[in-house]
Amino acid sequence: MCPATPLLALAALLPVPQAFSAATTVELPATGSGDADHATVAINADGDILVAWSTRRPDLPDNAFQVEACLLPYLGGGRWARPAELELLLLGDPMAGVFGAAAESCRKPDVQAVGHDFFVVWPRSSADRSSCRLELVRVRVLGGTAEVDAPQPGRGYLVDGTLDADSAGAMPDLVESPLLPQGVAVVYADDELQAPPLREFDLRVAVADFASLPPVLHGPFLLVDDLPCDDGLRGGEPAGGKVLPDVVLDDMGNLVVAWEEYARAGHGGAASDRGSIQVRWFSDPVLDVPQPLATLRLGGRAVSDRPRRPNLASSRLDADDTVALAYMSAADGSSLADVNWCSLARDGALGSSLDLGYPCTGPVTEALPVPVQGASLQACLAIASEAGQVRLQGFPRGRGLQTLPTVPQPWRPAADLLEPGPADLGGRTVIPISYEAPSPTAGALRIFLVIRLAP
Repeated sequence: MCPATPLLALAALLPVPQAFSAATTVELPATGSGDADHATVAINADGDILVAWSTRRPDLPDNAFQVEACLLPYLGGGRWARPAELELLLLGDPMAGVFGAAAESCRKPDVQAVGHDFFVVWPRSSADRSSCRLELVRVRVLGGTAEVDAPQPGRGYLVDGTLDADSAGAMPDLVESPLLPQGVAVVYADDELQAPPLREFDLRVAVADFASLPPVLHGPFLLVDDLPCDDGLRGGEPAGGKVLPDVVLDDMGNLVVAWEEYARAGHGGAASDRGSIQVRWFSDPVLDVPQPLATLRLGGRAVSDRPRRPNLASSRLDADDTVALAYMSAADGSSLADVNWCSLARDGALGSSLDLGYPCTGPVTEALPVPVQGASLQACLAIASEAGQVRLQGFPRGRGLQTLPTVPQPWRPAADLLEPGPADLGGRTVIPISYEAPSPTAGALRIFLVIRLAP
């Protein structure tokens, strides 16, 4: 076990934590002047919340990034502890020296709650991006403080040391393991053919069992081989990560994986430019290669549209073995995107979808959708941009579109859900929502958190 690693040495005892309640927007602490982005959020069975993100290090060469996290323990009475800078966790240290003395880059983490614990995964690349690996840690909550299980401070346990993530960025996504009480599975992209405008990637999955330390690793296994994610004819290479796999469990404990594909005409026999979100159900991959069970393809308004950024959500308490999927779609080269939100089901080897009616209206770009799925709540969050104004929208099923209060210019929302919530909240559903935005005081991008309660 490696103790939690603070970003600054503790010079004195920490003060009594300040508390905040639901519906209060909190700017999370930051280190240095670099932008913070790509936040993810999870809530554990006790109501504790962990937010992880990556922060640019302008003091290091080559714009190195580090992975940070902060724990917001549940204090009871509908109150959470507001973290101080001294309590930040440095999980992925760019100066850990994994690939040598040069500064490295740790970016785009994902976080998953399992019982009382949290797991955080991220890719680490060398300064020239010629070497890359996938790392994973467990964050335990002991007496309201974070303890990190890691091989050493600032470095995670090795999940995959043969990873090539220069183009896709790996974009790992975590899910709990149905057969391992202290285990998680991670799905991620691995670069294969890179001959622009043609590009191919593999999807891999690995399972880590933290019943003992160091964790026992199963895999990596190959999920999907040589999937296309080409540059667009008009839009060129898409910005940011590619493939962007997302994974959840259905009620039977099967993996449900979604990812983006785009094939230029002639690539792999494609008759024309063709974009899609692919969804596939797999058997649980604990000890062997997971087997595909069903497949579903979803598209945009036109076959040549480029659907992007799939996000899945599921619930074990909704008495309905369905999975929610949200994604954005736009014509190749267009900045005017729509949000698609649907419910997915599997019948044998066939997958089906039901449109949940996200209202896309007028000349508004709607992007970065996040579904929320619970027994008493189905909703979709998304960013809407119009005439230079950016807002965070929420669309609960059966109700109207709502604009959620945020600081100006919110971006890249993430959400999790705890149902039922803590007993002292009457079992109300707790939904933590994170996003990035320019700090009203610092100016740089910072991570913000707001907690909402639902009946």
